[in-house]
Amino acid sequence: MCNSDQREMTKPLSLLIQTVIFSAITYILKVFEGGIVFSAEGMAGALLPCNYFVILYIVLYLISPFVNILIKSLDESHFTYFMRLCIFLFAVCPSAVDILTQITHKEWMGLSTVGMYGSQYGYSVVNFILMYLIGAYVRFKEYEFSKVSKLKLLTLLGCILVVLIIWGNINPLTAQEYCNPVVIFESVTIFLLFKRMHFGEIKWLNKVAEGTFTVFLLHLVFLEKFDIKKAVTGNWMWMILHILGVVIFIYFICWCIFLAYKCIMDGKTVRLLKGKILRMTVGRYKNSSSDNW
Repeated sequence: MCNSDQREMTKPLSLLIQTVIFSAITYILKVFEGGIVFSAEGMAGALLPCNYFVILYIVLYLISPFVNILIKSLDESHFTYFMRLCIFLFAVCPSAVDILTQITHKEWMGLSTVGMYGSQYGYSVVNFILMYLIGAYVRFKEYEFSKVSKLKLLTLLGCILVVLIIWGNINPLTAQEYCNPVVIFESVTIFLLFKRMHFGEIKWLNKVAEGTFTVFLLHLVFLEKFDIKKAVTGNWMWMILHILGVVIFIYFICWCIFLAYKCIMDGKTVRLLKGKILRMTVGRYKNSSSDNW
């Protein structure tokens, strides 16, 4: 998105609709299973798009054209300095405060550079914007990053994993935070590794990948049905087979649900309804340059 300033309202709207529909269906199924008792308050809550990733992604999606204006106004040296400053302020500093909190067993309210109540473990729009900036930096520095060999990336990834394992044994909570600079470094390294792999166009893989968002929305519903604790504390071979089996099963089920959802939403009646809703909204969120404002 860093190379485009056009934003269509259909995308955030479709994400919200899918989130609400699956949330409502999940609530109704739990009622039928006897897990919860139906109530008007519970149903009303299920009809709200309470999903941190969806909400924060939409926020980032809408403000990203203005972030692009900032990025494009910086030359290479200033952008590099800005990136380093953001990583220090919004990854290193909040993680340090979280470590201090864990060591002293005391909440240091107001010390974090992210918010009054700390880093929120990276579940914040600050971290989303930081990752967006890093993604833009990787794109603008694509030629330089392409010179790094796969062997160096694999070696670097191995070192990062060792650091995270050691960190996790000492302080597991801060080791797995999304704002942890080592975790961010790990994700960028993995991204660069996959970026160097060229599989060509695999049509069936692209089709399967369409169900990923549905997996994100529904995977916890199915994970509750498996005895994961028993699997991970048993034989290591059984654990690996269990993990692979669960992953494949959940992805397949969610993909089938996605196909059914897509067929329903692509229906003529639903398309007309969506069109009517869109005509009542802004329709298109566009900004071509800072001179227009």
